[in-house]
Amino acid sequence: MERTVTELKAGTAVRVYYNPAKPADALLSPGIDSSQLFLALFLMPFNAVMAFLLAAFAQAARLKWFPPPAGGLRIEHGPRGASIRLDGWPALGAGLAAIALAAFVGIFAVAIFGGFNPPLSVVSIVWIVVLAAGVATTLRQFARNRSDRARLLLDEGNAIIVLPALHGRTARLTLPFADLTALRFTRELTRDSEGSSQTKYALAAKGRAPERLALWSSEPQTRGFATWLATKLRLPLVEA
Repeated sequence: MERTVTELKAGTAVRVYYNPAKPADALLSPGIDSSQLFLALFLMPFNAVMAFLLAAFAQAARLKWFPPPAGGLRIEHGPRGASIRLDGWPALGAGLAAIALAAFVGIFAVAIFGGFNPPLSVVSIVWIVVLAAGVATTLRQFARNRSDRARLLLDEGNAIIVLPALHGRTARLTLPFADLTALRFTRELTRDSEGSSQTKYALAAKGRAPERLALWSSEPQTRGFATWLATKLRLPLVEA
């Protein structure tokens, strides 16, 4: 508004857009202006947090009231057997997180280069960068999720299980079913960098030496997957 008043001195001829049926319904600049784009940029991190909270609540309710097979993990069947991703963000979730982080940084970039009443060009460039970061992160995470890096392979035909290179393993580990004696389900108290404690749930394949498969915050997900896998491997599920 201040820029418009400054640029349009008294007596300046301007084009006015109006509704012929209601001339009082008029405006100087149709379309989206910089203030609207900046407001959307400002709200993006908060909207992303709300989206993650709603998704977490929906997932927890689904696991509690409508428990899906294998704890809700997606099982993909291929020529080598069943493949299950044990670690990694969903591609869309990672993209949304990248957009939220880029938008948070972009708020300060707009304030530095455009002030609190920024030109449309500045806000548009920042939005392009924010969306590009989201798209690039989504594609990168999708490629990572499709790789074997964090996937467990269950080959019932050959009676082998291939563990992903996670939890201290530097390479994928192939174990025959015959080498396994049980699946072990445990609760662990973990602490983050700030000293806050959190209970997590671990699942390990017990044989000559326990091999950890998962460490998740959700007990229903861990228990559901453990029950499904124990049935497939024909092993007892031991809680400790």
